[in-house]
Amino acid sequence: MRRFNVILSFCLTAGVTLAQSASQPINNLPNPYRTVRDWGQLPTGMTKWPAVTAVEVAPDGSIYVIERCFENSCAGRTEPPILKYDKSGKLVKSWGSEMFVFPHGATVDGQGNLWVTDEQIKDGKGYQVFKFSPDGKLLLTLGKAGVASAEPGAFDEPTDVAVAPNGDIFVTEGHSGGTVGNQRVSKFSKDGRFIKSWGKMGNGPGEFNNPHTIALDSRGRVFVGDRSNNRIQIFDQDGKYLDTWTQFGRPSGIFIAKDDTMYVADSESWGPDEPGWKKGIRIGSAKDGSVKYFIEDVESTTTEHSGAEGVGVDAEGNVYGAVVRRQMLEKHIPLATRTVMAPRFEVDPAWPKPLPNHWILGQTIGVSADAQDNVWIIHRPGSLEAGEVHATTNPPTAQCCAPAPPVLEFDPAGNLIAHWGGPGQGYDWPDSNHGITVDYKGNVWIGGNGRGPQSGRGAINGQDEASGSAVETFHDNMVLKFTKDGKFLLQIGKPSSSKGSNDVNNLRLAAKTFVDPKTNELYVGDGYGNHRVIVFDADTGKYKRHWGAYGHKPDDADLGPYKPDAPPAQQFRNPVHCAQLSHDNLLYVCDRVNDRIQVFKPDGTFVKEAFIEKQTLGSGSVWDIAFSQDPQQKYLYVADGENDRVHIVDRDTLEVLTSFGEGGRQPGEFYGVHSIATDSKGNIYTTETYRGQRVQKFVYKGLAPVTTKDQGVVWPRAAK
Repeated sequence: MRRFNVILSFCLTAGVTLAQSASQPINNLPNPYRTVRDWGQLPTGMTKWPAVTAVEVAPDGSIYVIERCFENSCAGRTEPPILKYDKSGKLVKSWGSEMFVFPHGATVDGQGNLWVTDEQIKDGKGYQVFKFSPDGKLLLTLGKAGVASAEPGAFDEPTDVAVAPNGDIFVTEGHSGGTVGNQRVSKFSKDGRFIKSWGKMGNGPGEFNNPHTIALDSRGRVFVGDRSNNRIQIFDQDGKYLDTWTQFGRPSGIFIAKDDTMYVADSESWGPDEPGWKKGIRIGSAKDGSVKYFIEDVESTTTEHSGAEGVGVDAEGNVYGAVVRRQMLEKHIPLATRTVMAPRFEVDPAWPKPLPNHWILGQTIGVSADAQDNVWIIHRPGSLEAGEVHATTNPPTAQCCAPAPPVLEFDPAGNLIAHWGGPGQGYDWPDSNHGITVDYKGNVWIGGNGRGPQSGRGAINGQDEASGSAVETFHDNMVLKFTKDGKFLLQIGKPSSSKGSNDVNNLRLAAKTFVDPKTNELYVGDGYGNHRVIVFDADTGKYKRHWGAYGHKPDDADLGPYKPDAPPAQQFRNPVHCAQLSHDNLLYVCDRVNDRIQVFKPDGTFVKEAFIEKQTLGSGSVWDIAFSQDPQQKYLYVADGENDRVHIVDRDTLEVLTSFGEGGRQPGEFYGVHSIATDSKGNIYTTETYRGQRVQKFVYKGLAPVTTKDQGVVWPRAAK
């Protein structure tokens, strides 16, 4: 591994300096990082990370991820084992398909070239070190393909590689015993000419048992992670033994920054390998051997080899861990060097103004803001209880109350300015209306999740997401389009006609719609009965395309109950609750009960996914999303009706930055927060289903540092 300039604000003069003789476990040091897992866009066709073995950052900020394909070996596989990213996590390039047997260690030299070792042999391949240009061109090869040898210039299980500033190359050999038993460091000139080797099997000074990783410090000293001996050995570049350090645990990966901050990945401690030491990444100084910080692995005390093996650090001090067994890439962001900013909101307890005519709302299951910042909601009049509609009996039981019309329009001040909706001529009004969208032309779209006349009364057993187990005949197999004043324009689908998730003529309990102003295409989250996103022409209703989770063809198989710790479901669960397109043409889909957001290109190509409150059961955590109103739409707002929160998410990383809300019925609290929208000023509007039965406004107050993950009720500060 190489050295690279890293900007850190951590003070390495604090803490305890540990000498060569240190052997006690170091498990309780500070962890000044927050962790993002599964960072980075996956290649087309990949729905999860393979076994990630190394991660390296180039001088230009590019990030190389080396992975070992889905069988923990690339022998006979076609996945590209080398993935190149920009710093935002966008996949720039990939290569190396069918070239490697067992990719292992890697480094980036001072010119930005990538070096990768191939640690196993099969079918005439392997036991080599490859040098690539930044665009993937093969520049140099060391070793003999498919040949294990102790001869100079050949390899037996090459595990890692480091390159000195003058171009000299250092390769560690020896992993699990190998073919001929090499346990050594080999040195080459910059043009690949063999210079010398040192080391043999053993546990004395200059001897090795699985030299797994190698790095150089600012003085040019060679640090070798002698893993099975639970130590780091230090040499000069001619192989002269200098020192042994044991205080960094059982080293699988080493990264040394230009300022000699040293990062050591311990992926194998705990259990018989190194009793008492937890797995994780220890951070200290290559100058004096002090250890200052510890990023504890999520499985730090399991007996399996589970932690990060490879470690890389970028110029902003972000630490990347390559996790083989759990198949993931972790990003650890230093808290001390990054102030996390997020939009701040306050509830407006006086918005909207009281409704006229003794009107009240039932389950309020859609909200949208139009180009004039008027706010539209849709609710279910039939969900009101008998005691809430006494004014509708004959004779009236009491003055209060009566259901408001289904569709209501408010101006920015909260005044009711229009209302309409319900059954009419030429269209089939849903039994249980669901979702409302005002498109870029000012047309109003609604869906429905009614299973029959009984659905008009609202939730089923307190829930509104229940779905059938196979293809059932449900009434609401359509979406409707109206003008702003309620004139009917278009219906897609017919009641009780759906043939399932690959029927292109009908919806099935469609949840929400979005119209792309660039293409005039209608995207439908479809829905409570189907397991897909489907796209139509927004003027004619002509079918365009559809897809399921990960871009797969959808099916109607019963996936059974959601289990948070099971592998991610390869299809959407019901409901597919939203489909919302960003300015930069990424479609964000709410896979509600699977607790996840999946992101696609408009053609259905899968891009990435993220889980929100992954342990949430019941109705799930991802109910609806809206974008922030900055030009880049930097933030996502996620309505979480099961946890009664709104999550503020970094749209780039899909990391939850902070959340607000609490369960309850007071202003700023939620009971079944169902839908969410933003106006042009950045204000948030939410609606609540079940017995929440209302719309709320949260006023945008600008960006502010995140000081807590859970803000609770965001009451107006002036009122405190």
